[in-house]
Amino acid sequence: MPVALEATRDGDAWWAEIDGRELRLSNLMKVFWPEEGITKGDLVAYYFNVATLIVPHLDERPLTMKRMPDGVDGDFFYEKSAPSHTPDWLGRCVVQSEDAKGGEIDYLTIADTAGLLYVANLGCIEFHPLHSRCADVVHPDYLFFDLDPFPPYTYEDVLTVARHIKVLLDQLGLTAFPKTSGAT
Repeated sequence: MPVALEATRDGDAWWAEIDGRELRLSNLMKVFWPEEGITKGDLVAYYFNVATLIVPHLDERPLTMKRMPDGVDGDFFYEKSAPSHTPDWLGRCVVQSEDAKGGEIDYLTIADTAGLLYVANLGCIEFHPLHSRCADVVHPDYLFFDLDPFPPYTYEDVLTVARHIKVLLDQLGLTAFPKTSGAT
């Protein structure tokens, strides 16, 4: 770790064979984190290296993408529906929604490394999967407690609350795992 992402340059694009698919990658030299000098290519390579860890948490889940095509200092937008140029091999999940045009959202789903890298290449830095799977979107199969420290509370206060939640979940016979975003 890390393993190099083998890609071949052809004009303005790079091509990589991932999961038996030819994946077109673009603008890999674009700086996404200016202070650190981290590029879009670094982001795609990172997701390539952690794919076996992250894909199981995205598999079969409708995905909302937080796209930052100009990096963390640029504008961003959330995208729920699959872009019109999405390849046929990438998973989809149509979900009925009163808030959507046409009454449904055509979400992407990620089942493999190729899908993960396709979405990362869109400038998607954050992945926000639904808490349910496509087969049964009205029934979440996990829950979370979002514990963010804000003044006057500290990270130590968050840890105390998390420990209390863990005790309660243990008493209910539920398995708990900590998950941090690093945001706060």
